[in-house]
Amino acid sequence: MDTKTVLDTYKRYLKTLKDWDSDLFRNYGIIKHFIDTNCYDNELRALLDRHCIGKNIQEIRHRNFKIKDSCEEGWSSAATMEGYRLLGNLKKHEDDYDLTTFAINFRRFAELADSQNAHVELYLWFCYCNRIGDRLFRVSMEEIEEAAANAIKAESETPTETE
Repeated sequence: MDTKTVLDTYKRYLKTLKDWDSDLFRNYGIIKHFIDTNCYDNELRALLDRHCIGKNIQEIRHRNFKIKDSCEEGWSSAATMEGYRLLGNLKKHEDDYDLTTFAINFRRFAELADSQNAHVELYLWFCYCNRIGDRLFRVSMEEIEEAAANAIKAESETPTETE
């Protein structure tokens, strides 16, 4: 799918966050799957993922959601306990100079979060923001649009199979 369509779809998705009747977690799962399967530019995909998580966490706070209470099925206590453990490791190594240990624990945390349903994933990232901070999710639409423009330019420069 072309990058412009991905970006337009994402912008439409952001409008759903303003609708208090929308199912935040269901919609997050849908857009996450859409981005993962249709965005071929790694930089743009990473920015969209981070922006999307950040916007959802803002909305969870704004709506004062109790994430676990809104999860009707599929809550994983094991995943949350592992997430707490990894967050403890991240916090412990956040300020020291052992960047390798921090990076390993961050990768494990991100992989754990990414493998969960929308409720548990957003809960883990919510906990991450509360414990480590939300710096990771401070992505502007300008950054996204710049990455999209670069991806569109790269798409136009890539020869097609018929050429």
